[in-house]
Amino acid sequence: MSKLYYSLFATLFLSGLYALRSDIETYVSEIWVGKSFGYVYKACTTNGWFNFLFTLTLICLFATIGKNVYHSKGNTLRCISCSFSIVYLLTNNHWIFPKLFFIDTDYGSLLIILLIAILILDITALAREYLSLGNSNANGTYADDKKGYCMDGVYSELRETGWDNYVSNLLALMPKSRLKKESLAIGISGNWGSGKTSFLKSMQKQMDADYRVVSFNPWTCTDKEQIISQFFALMSNQTEDNNGSLQEAIQKYRDIVLDADIHPSLTFLAKILPLNKREETLESLKDKIEEAIATDDSKPFAIFIDDLDRLEGNELFEVLRLIRITANFRNVVFIVAYDRDYICNVLNESKNIKRAEEYIQKIFHLEVSLPKFEDETLLDVFMEEIVRIASLDESKATRLRQLVMQLLNVDGLSFTDLIPNFRQARRFANIFSLNFKSILAHTKEFVVRDFIGIEFLHFVFPDIHRTLMYKPMTLLKQRTETLSKSRLFVYESDDNTPCDKLLKRLFSNDRETERTSREIRSSLSYANYFCYRLPKNVIGTTEFEMLMIEDDVDVVRKCTQAWIQKGDSLKSLYEHFRSYSMHEYKELKVMRNYICALLEFIPMLNEKGIQEIISKRYWIRTGVDIDDLQKQLISLFEYSISKGKSLNNINCLLSDLYNGYPEDYEPDEIALDLLEEVQLIELAGKSLAKYIEINGRPLPSQISKKDSSFNRFLKSGCYVQSYYMEGDEYVGSNSNLMCNELIKQYEDMKADYATFCDFIQPYLIKTDVPAEEEYEAKSIATNICSIFHSYSIFEKFVRGTFRPNEEIEQKLKYIRNIMS
Repeated sequence: MSKLYYSLFATLFLSGLYALRSDIETYVSEIWVGKSFGYVYKACTTNGWFNFLFTLTLICLFATIGKNVYHSKGNTLRCISCSFSIVYLLTNNHWIFPKLFFIDTDYGSLLIILLIAILILDITALAREYLSLGNSNANGTYADDKKGYCMDGVYSELRETGWDNYVSNLLALMPKSRLKKESLAIGISGNWGSGKTSFLKSMQKQMDADYRVVSFNPWTCTDKEQIISQFFALMSNQTEDNNGSLQEAIQKYRDIVLDADIHPSLTFLAKILPLNKREETLESLKDKIEEAIATDDSKPFAIFIDDLDRLEGNELFEVLRLIRITANFRNVVFIVAYDRDYICNVLNESKNIKRAEEYIQKIFHLEVSLPKFEDETLLDVFMEEIVRIASLDESKATRLRQLVMQLLNVDGLSFTDLIPNFRQARRFANIFSLNFKSILAHTKEFVVRDFIGIEFLHFVFPDIHRTLMYKPMTLLKQRTETLSKSRLFVYESDDNTPCDKLLKRLFSNDRETERTSREIRSSLSYANYFCYRLPKNVIGTTEFEMLMIEDDVDVVRKCTQAWIQKGDSLKSLYEHFRSYSMHEYKELKVMRNYICALLEFIPMLNEKGIQEIISKRYWIRTGVDIDDLQKQLISLFEYSISKGKSLNNINCLLSDLYNGYPEDYEPDEIALDLLEEVQLIELAGKSLAKYIEINGRPLPSQISKKDSSFNRFLKSGCYVQSYYMEGDEYVGSNSNLMCNELIKQYEDMKADYATFCDFIQPYLIKTDVPAEEEYEAKSIATNICSIFHSYSIFEKFVRGTFRPNEEIEQKLKYIRNIMS
């Protein structure tokens, strides 16, 4: 209605402008708009290029406007404005438009044509919007109710719910003749999803011919005043033949009830004061309403109230009072659906009604507790939804049903133990259809029966499914003896809940078959049942987890290399290494496999990436044989070093595995070292020996020359060995894992003094400025310690590498002074 008012005002305004157009034209001619029009006219008549470009600009502008108008919902005011503009241009006697550049017509005619096009597009958009709204609302129909998720409101139209006979028997218990004498309240009690809505739909369908059916939804109201107003408004709309006196009586009755609710004292004063005395009382109005609606030929009212268990305390209490007291008219039957436990709890908590069950019995004359669904019925619902959504043929649907029954036909497990009602069956069917299509697109290496079981866990027991996905070994055990190459997972428990029965079925200790390698209990296929939702370049958490509990290190190496070769999975693999937690695991193979996979991945990393992966990592050793673990880790490092690749990164990893702490530093938790310092030094020494074996022994000058490849290699083994106090702060003391091996590799060189000069040159102070000498001396000392740890080791290296002479002794004293 507001749009109509705006349209009328716009039409009135534009009509006024049109009536006064001569005065407005004169006024516009005198201001800058009119003068600008004159300049444009002059430019168009004197310059052909400007005329052409102006025409093109105008057409492009209207083309853009037309496109936006066509894709909009239409606008009435715009249509009115276009119409007035067209009429004005057609009757124009004031403005003179220039000719177009390429057509023998003026701009006025062009504007008329363009405005007519805009008007046609706007009318088309308005008509399209009106027709689309009409189609969507007509008869409550749906464009396509045979595909996709089916909601409760239309489910009963797509499938027989099985309530018809039950409803017929219920209606037979309440003959209409008795309703002429009293009202009736029937409660339909059931848990969430038990079919209350479909039950009410079935009742409405059977009662529609003989009753005046009213659907009242109190949960759309925000307070009790709205509840009362909306209820009586719906009831008034259902009166026969639009009985004016009855509608007036209902409205007066509603007003008195609302007045009494707003302030009872005002109602009392209104009754005793003569000036405000009401002509009709609440009781007289109620009698009048009952006489009108309970005549012999009048249909009873059937008022349906669904989802009473959505209401909070005050609103719930108001609806119950409406049923029992306020609106308990003769010839009215209330059919109310609710969850009994919820209603009792709310009445107890909000109204302090301790005996809530007895209170409900006083409200409802008859309470129907919906019966439990049969197993076959819910399975039929599930299968019908699957067939409808996935478009399965009869043979595939039959096979799928057989697999569901095979899975559940054990230890008394039934479909209703997992899927208790219609709503859950439909919801499970929808998500199962989606995931089934996804896994088929991802892999064919899976057993459908096992996938059904995992989806049951996913839907009914999401916490268990999450544990199986991220930390499977907290629930499962590995079978020690197996005929196949893969390990088999087994679930063992003395409990006998539906969840335990399903897990025992999926992870049984049965004998192996030809398809065992594709079952979920096989380590080869386990990840397929969880990771099918991931993008192709993402490594699933379950896949990485399965790698960490692998028995064979060769399998770990091959799998890691396969991920690396994908290229686009490197970022995902790095995140797994960085975030992987080893808590809850007590097997050394988890730590062994982590280091094994990391050594394969290490060529893809830089020094910063290695530090981010290893820093602050807490290695859990509870129940682990430390000696055995260290032997296996040393073997892994020796294998990687023997290949001679990425030795710099291996040294960085070795140095990061060492954690030095101040002597008086006692944190709550200290990251335990996987390897002792002496073991790290021995491995780094082997790395240095391998480097020299591959590249030959570099000249000593390459040791000290900053940023040489050998200098960078040696510094990759630098680590903080200890800390000392400098002022109020701790300062790290650097050392190098390879310093002893470096002395060993050069002790027989016997190089001459010229070679020594090349070696010592980077360690000499170059500046003569006293203020800069101290800074440069400290930098030189740091560089020496990063390779040689201390002056004593540096001196030992020099004396073992170079032939001694007095000049070398003087340079050693010089270095000793710098480092002191």
